Amino acid sequence: MAGFPCDFSTSLAGMKIHPAGRQINDDKSDGGIKSTAVMAAFLIQRHPPAHHPLQENGSVVGRGTAATVRIEEPSISREHARILYQSGKWRIMDLGSANGTLLNNMPVKGMEVLHDGDVLRLGNATFEFSSGAQHGDSPDTLGCPTFLNAPELRQVVMLVADLKGFTPLSTQLAPVVLATAVRYWCRECQRILESHSAKLDKFIGDCAFAWWNWNTVTTRSQAVMAARALLAIAPPPESVLDCGVALHCGEVALCRMPDASFTLLGAEVNTTFRIEALTRQLKHRVLVSRAFVKDGTDSNSSYSDCGQHFLKGLSLPLDILALNLTPPEGEPEV
Repeated sequence: MAGFPCDFSTSLAGMKIHPAGRQINDDKSDGGIKSTAVMAAFLIQRHPPAHHPLQENGSVVGRGTAATVRIEEPSISREHARILYQSGKWRIMDLGSANGTLLNNMPVKGMEVLHDGDVLRLGNATFEFSSGAQHGDSPDTLGCPTFLNAPELRQVVMLVADLKGFTPLSTQLAPVVLATAVRYWCRECQRILESHSAKLDKFIGDCAFAWWNWNTVTTRSQAVMAARALLAIAPPPESVLDCGVALHCGEVALCRMPDASFTLLGAEVNTTFRIEALTRQLKHRVLVSRAFVKDGTDSNSSYSDCGQHFLKGLSLPLDILALNLTPPEGEPEV
């Protein structure tokens, strides 16, 4: 692996963070009552790229002429779904569409709460729900704090995937063949992670770092499925590609970098990279933290206890478990 991400120690003490990530102004007005504006929200369409503003009193998404957010896509019903702001939260409901509505790969049943970064699929069209800006903010700054100014604290699920034996591989293959193989692996990583609703944070050399908004059973299950799919990537001719994967969860800060990109910062990010480094030492392809499995993942996965391990930068040992890809006979499962 080319290296670990920078560890910025940013003090958030005394900073009040709005649930959507904006700083709260303590200045009270109107007789001591704090006024709070409703957060603006958008649907960010992936293909073709587009930003669709949402109305607080309800926006109907569909391909019909009466739809508030009109999408020219045959797989979308005329009135496919409705998104509205109700009881302090943005919510979505399917309007009996022919092809259904998925929220983070799960069918929408009744009225579902939306969170910033959620991935929606209406028919064959994919969108990201984005909120967190006051009315009047432009879509390109929506929910995006400035670098180390107003970071968003988030509970997330993280994944690190790193090619094994990259250094010896680079000496065995011609540069063009090596570059072709790595590019292929990165492209497959991106496809798999996006198909499992992950946000691909960055590629660092031969390593991929991705995360899921919110730490829930659903997002942890998506991370496990993504890890399994990454291991199944078939290498191109003349190359052998295998990777180790680490899964972890915890509180991090989402920050805007000077180049306007976004990244996660915090001790839990570095911990995820350190866990992945253990895959070679422990000879397991997928390692997870105890915190990752504490509140459950998908019902089809089991884990083997690998004991406690000291990781660089941590004063206390961390409980590490291995995802059982094919559970061995007689081995205890966690």
